[in-house]
Amino acid sequence: MDLTSPQVWDRYYDQHVAPSRPLPAMLSPRDPQRRRLIRLLRQVLPRDPGGRLLEVGCGGSECLPFFALEFGYEIWGIDYSPAGAALARRNLELLGLSGHIVQGDFLDPETLRGERFSAVVSFGVIEHSDEPERFIARKAQLVQPGGLVVTQVPNLLGYAGRLLRLSRPEVYRQHVPISAEQLHQLHADAGLVPVLSARYFGTLDLWQLNPWLGWYARLPVPLPRLLPKAITAANLALGAVLERLPGPPESRFFSPDVIAVYRKPA
Repeated sequence: MDLTSPQVWDRYYDQHVAPSRPLPAMLSPRDPQRRRLIRLLRQVLPRDPGGRLLEVGCGGSECLPFFALEFGYEIWGIDYSPAGAALARRNLELLGLSGHIVQGDFLDPETLRGERFSAVVSFGVIEHSDEPERFIARKAQLVQPGGLVVTQVPNLLGYAGRLLRLSRPEVYRQHVPISAEQLHQLHADAGLVPVLSARYFGTLDLWQLNPWLGWYARLPVPLPRLLPKAITAANLALGAVLERLPGPPESRFFSPDVIAVYRKPA
């Protein structure tokens, strides 16, 4: 069962993403967690000008332009939110990039019928269903033999999930916690083999899961304007310190994400 709806995501994109993320936008190394993600993607994805990449849950995606320019992929995205799909299309237009954005249900077998991809990726999608195995099975179905499946989910078992449960319990209930062990098993059950086994990923990110969203708006002026800036500054400073440690702490409690890279056997 889906724990959200297209209407929930339409409101999110219209009220929060569109006002706060100026377009055009592309994944860039502007903070430690994004730098870490970029390094990982460069490590596991080949440059493939003839390849096709699908992003599942591509609403307002800053990753699709990165995949096109960095790796040469023909880019596809799917999102069941009309507002999210429209943002993704607009972003590509502003960057002068061509791509295929589908507004529809990823789990519907009629959607994307006959299409196959070199890579199928998702960032923060499958945890919004109490049947995440259906998403992984569908990703495995759509990736071509030898192709890659990349799955990232927020780590709801660590500090970020606990903050969200305390500050925005109604949003927490729209998520299913998935451990690294569970994420591995989901991919293995779909017949995929590890390239980078599911693991806890990254270090402290105070904005993970947006636990402060909406809360600071209730504070007296000028705090609603100043507090997000203060959180961002603290996040960047702390992230820069942790990034310089010889072994940045990654664990079930401390990491903001869980990530997995698996291959479909040829």
